Amino acid sequence: MRLLGIFFWIVFGAIVLWFFTLNLGQNVDLNLFGYKVYGVNLVMVFFLTLFVGVILGALLLVAQVFKVRSQLSHLRKENSELLREIESLQRSGPFQSGQPAQE
Repeated sequence: MRLLGIFFWIVFGAIVLWFFTLNLGQNVDLNLFGYKVYGVNLVMVFFLTLFVGVILGALLLVAQVFKVRSQLSHLRKENSELLREIESLQRSGPFQSGQPAQE
């Protein structure tokens, strides 16, 4: 399965490189929120948008990781409290040495 994933990424990278070679000489004009840039290489635009997307995705992932770590910490604390409660109930409950109470 891992080999299939590697093969997929190699094919995907080859297609992207082929696409870039077809557009090497292309220049485009950009309008970024009112700021105009003329004659920007199209491949550079692709790389910059990919870079910005990766950075934004990484920031969202980091936020999600911190949220999950916080939840994990809370659940571990709750688990230890419940384990202490179970131990205290086992010590003081009607069951002594693993035998049920006599009725």
